Amino acid sequence: MPKSYGYIGFNFRDPLLKDKNVRLAFAHLVNREEMNKKFYEGVNDLATGPVSINSNQAADVKPIEFNPNKAKELLIAAGWSDSDKNGVLDKVVNGVKTELKLTFIYARKESEKQWTIIKEDSKKIGVDLELKYLEWNSFLKTIDDNKMQLYAMAWGGGDVEMDPKQIWHSSSS
Repeated sequence: MPKSYGYIGFNFRDPLLKDKNVRLAFAHLVNREEMNKKFYEGVNDLATGPVSINSNQAADVKPIEFNPNKAKELLIAAGWSDSDKNGVLDKVVNGVKTELKLTFIYARKESEKQWTIIKEDSKKIGVDLELKYLEWNSFLKTIDDNKMQLYAMAWGGGDVEMDPKQIWHSSSS
């Protein structure tokens, strides 16, 4: 049976997401196990990449764990702190004091319940996550125009290739 998987994409060109520690911190804020239990009766395999976790290619790949404390450590290491004690992390970016506010776009309204969990867990460590539902054409245009920070997408079984280099390698950007 073909497999599919969902993922959260990052705009690496965005000044707030250029630092790998910020992206990794966000990954530690995604409680995939809770979402799987709560919304999918625990039947989904939790992906570690674009190939099945049951394949030889993924045999040694470990998932990024849900760990808000590790997320906070990574953000602090990236220079973020709550300097004005308003509950949102901040730092100077390109000469301007900037709060860690991220916009997360998605095109499937039913998935909002999952993203709300991430929003609440993010808030607990000082990340202000705005959820924004867009209809499909607007969603694709926003991504094509690089006017997003975070986005949710998925690949269906027929589209998942065993050698996904053409899709994921930086040479295809």
